Amino acid sequence: AAGPIKIGAFGPVSGDAAAYGKSVRESLEMAVDEANKAGGILGQQVEFLLEDDAGKPEQAVSICNKLTSQDKVPVVIGGISSPTSLACSEVTERAQVPQVITGGTAARITQRGNKFIFRIPVPDTRLGQDVARFAQKKGWKKIALLHVNDDFGNGGAKAVSDEAQKLGLEVAMDESYTRGDKEFTAQLAQIKRANPDVLVEWSRYAEGALIAQQKVDLGMTMPHIGSDGFSAPQYIQLGQEAVEGVYYTAHWSIASTHPYSREWVQRFQARFTHEPDAFNAQTYAAALVVFDALKR
Repeated sequence: AAGPIKIGAFGPVSGDAAAYGKSVRESLEMAVDEANKAGGILGQQVEFLLEDDAGKPEQAVSICNKLTSQDKVPVVIGGISSPTSLACSEVTERAQVPQVITGGTAARITQRGNKFIFRIPVPDTRLGQDVARFAQKKGWKKIALLHVNDDFGNGGAKAVSDEAQKLGLEVAMDESYTRGDKEFTAQLAQIKRANPDVLVEWSRYAEGALIAQQKVDLGMTMPHIGSDGFSAPQYIQLGQEAVEGVYYTAHWSIASTHPYSREWVQRFQARFTHEPDAFNAQTYAAALVVFDALKR
């Protein structure tokens, strides 16, 4: 069709996960600008329509209905969280519009037989395996779990627990909380009494930073491993000294020595004057996949 190719996208531009949405916007801007300067896709310029889901599944549903039925986009990029990604996937599947997820790691997203769903990150089954294996490598035999009670947190915690049991590690405690909670001392006190070798936490950066601070306040000094949600720089900004020494799993790292990765980091920094995070990398990768698919 004549005119620009419009690509739908959604993420948490506002709310307590807005840093992830900022990463989505930056990388889409960069990828689209580069594509347009190189002549566009199939000779047409590209635009992206980024909508704010505020981290809410019900908002993601409304957005994806709008993108597929009103804007009639050929493809949707998003979301960052597993709950919003799952919610949107039901809409894109009905509309038969491909959806490329940038951050949702819940395993069941791609286990439901939906032929229109794709994703850049590996599922939490793999992330959880890696965390449990890392704990074993460190010699930590007794694990305590703390996680948000949604598809993201529950999936990650289950993956860690399943692999830990296969490795002969003990899961001494499994505590959860509701997204948006600010107070975690009850769960942490339970974990402290269990006296684990390591705390494994599946949280996003806002709750994760608070948990780290409250953990310090309770005098808890055991090693601490987090989810890919901790790869946002805001985890350090919010948690400050409390997050020093925390390990986390991620799909990409600024420390990558791959030549393409290094070159991309230089271009990103020249444009935005700060280092990219894993969600920048995952969104940029999603855009490249979409551009290639559109050409073919």
